[in-house]
Amino acid sequence: MFSDSVQQSVGCVLVLMVIGVLMLVTAIIGDYGVCNQSLIALSVFAGLLSVLMIAEIAAGMMSFMRGGEKVADFYITIYAQYVNSRSGGQAFALNLFHKAFDCCGIGGAIELFVRDTCPDRNFLQQFTFSSCPSVIISEFESKAPLLLGGSLGTAAVMMVALVCCCVLCNSLKVSLYSSPHVY
Repeated sequence: MFSDSVQQSVGCVLVLMVIGVLMLVTAIIGDYGVCNQSLIALSVFAGLLSVLMIAEIAAGMMSFMRGGEKVADFYITIYAQYVNSRSGGQAFALNLFHKAFDCCGIGGAIELFVRDTCPDRNFLQQFTFSSCPSVIISEFESKAPLLLGGSLGTAAVMMVALVCCCVLCNSLKVSLYSSPHVY
């Protein structure tokens, strides 16, 4: 029913949503563990944070290696579907792509109804749009080190949080075992 690139893009969106929810749950568990000085909650927080850190590094590497190609394939699929169906949702997606990358079309002549989604230009400039797939790939190639750096930076912040969690767990263990028992 859907092409492979659309299914992969939907899969990527679902993965991002799951990771976002997992980050929220991790933060809640970490806050609970710190506020209540709970070793179990802090241990769960450390485990979830480790998983998120690995996922962040993997996502950064994936976007560094093949991000532009995937987005360009997704654009081509949306463009072809819009040419056939002229759906409002696809027009919205094309409009976002066109404004974000200042491009229009997949190369060659641009259909008249697709021009409505192109960035606003005067009449003569509307014939000189760059091909979106090539612009998307070149943008990702030029920004790939920034994506990787941002991903690794986020993983480094997670590592600092993990170290702080381990230090807090050790201090809680020491205080639990050294406190006098009240009978």
